[in-house]
Amino acid sequence: MAYSWNQKFEDGETRAACSKCGVPYRWPSELTKLDDGFFYCKRRCLEQTVKARDKIIAQSRKRREMPPPKFVQAPRYAEDYLDSEAAAFRSITATAPTLTSAVDLGWAVNYLADIVLQGKRSTLWDARAKSVMATCCNTLLTLQYGAPSGPAPTLTVEKLRYGGFGDGTSLFTAATSIGTVALAKAYQVLGTVSYLDAASRGAHFLRHMQCQNLDNNSQYTTWNGGLYHVGGFAAGVTAAATITWTSRYGLFDCGLATWALQVMANLQGAGTSYGGVAGTDFTAATAATLAVMIAEATAFMMVGAYDIAGGVLTTGLSTTYPRAFYEPQVTGSPSIGTWGLQLASAGTPSFVLYGKDFTAPLFALNFAGASGSFINPIHDWLRSFTANPANASPSEDDQLLIGTTTGTYNPKVAIADQLDVLSDTGAALTTEHVGAIYDWAATALLAPLSSARYPVEFLAAKTAFVIPQPSQRGPTPAYRYICQTGKSGLSYQYHA
Repeated sequence: MAYSWNQKFEDGETRAACSKCGVPYRWPSELTKLDDGFFYCKRRCLEQTVKARDKIIAQSRKRREMPPPKFVQAPRYAEDYLDSEAAAFRSITATAPTLTSAVDLGWAVNYLADIVLQGKRSTLWDARAKSVMATCCNTLLTLQYGAPSGPAPTLTVEKLRYGGFGDGTSLFTAATSIGTVALAKAYQVLGTVSYLDAASRGAHFLRHMQCQNLDNNSQYTTWNGGLYHVGGFAAGVTAAATITWTSRYGLFDCGLATWALQVMANLQGAGTSYGGVAGTDFTAATAATLAVMIAEATAFMMVGAYDIAGGVLTTGLSTTYPRAFYEPQVTGSPSIGTWGLQLASAGTPSFVLYGKDFTAPLFALNFAGASGSFINPIHDWLRSFTANPANASPSEDDQLLIGTTTGTYNPKVAIADQLDVLSDTGAALTTEHVGAIYDWAATALLAPLSSARYPVEFLAAKTAFVIPQPSQRGPTPAYRYICQTGKSGLSYQYHA
């Protein structure tokens, strides 16, 4: 027989009972698990002699009559936070050295560098983190265009692809931004000059992505018949010798790039210049200081770009005109010059706003010190989205739901991966998309804002993320820490 545990809990009610005396308690921390596998209350049973304790056991009708449940929800102790971080650290340090993607390597190095820079872990963790970090950064150097060990070592600073990271087919702003931050942080931790050189090459590439108006390949951006400097960052360019731009200026890309440039400014000084001279890829010099680059990127997010719908500067980072990316007018292609939304993965409406499209720029603006009067209303708007009835939890026997936390979509805990902001008929919406799930990566980008503005709700999100939860409904759950599965209406049901 085992201790009893109330499967449903509401604030103010009793949740746990002592295995020996049966006295109910509100918090699991009031009980202690001993070597025999039972929980003893600290107030009474731990203070009793063995003889007195045995007498209590014999007299406890609750203990004799209450059968053990099929399984119980794991107690929520502070150690769970440490356990979950240890699990993440073990996983990353084990798998990171085998990664081949610049994005995956970049995020791994970012995490490991932060572990060391925070200075709150053990020396063993720091040593392991530094070792894995060096391995990952050395791999990154083999993936960067223009690096001595990279795929195109002869590229020089005035070339468009110089400093970029990609997938072998194209070089991307997002991948380069993540890699640049990773290499800059690795330099701070390890002091390896080649990592700083690589981060500088990344900054050169990001400046080039801001200068499509100076393109010398007949794909330059225009407005009203003249060259137009958008200020944001094109999504990328092809890796082939014949240059082709991906002329989509996403808010997500702009957020990541601004973050990278601000990290470089903090490291090198805002007056450091990046870019190249006029050459075969550009009609004029692209060089600018980090301060100028950041200012242009910030203006793109906060003020916007010329939109053909109104002919004025318009930003998609808005609660009244929410859009994900700007599609500029490009010579030689159909004129567009407007803001758009992403294609939904399924269902209606056909176009949605992905959570990361807003959380990345908010994170970057906050990191760069932008005004809270612009950031906070958008943050609150994201927290106001309602649940989609199509994603509601199914009606099932409570016994089948033991150990799972169900409920409707809660944007105050985590952001959905797809959000409905505009119906197919043009009406404004503020609800999660059908089939949406919680996007913990997008939510993580909001952590600096959420932890400062809404610490109680941020703690709830952190708790949901790190406390072990069963991966399936039923009597034999497999406990895992991260990666939520199912629609957001099913809340926290985790899998491996």
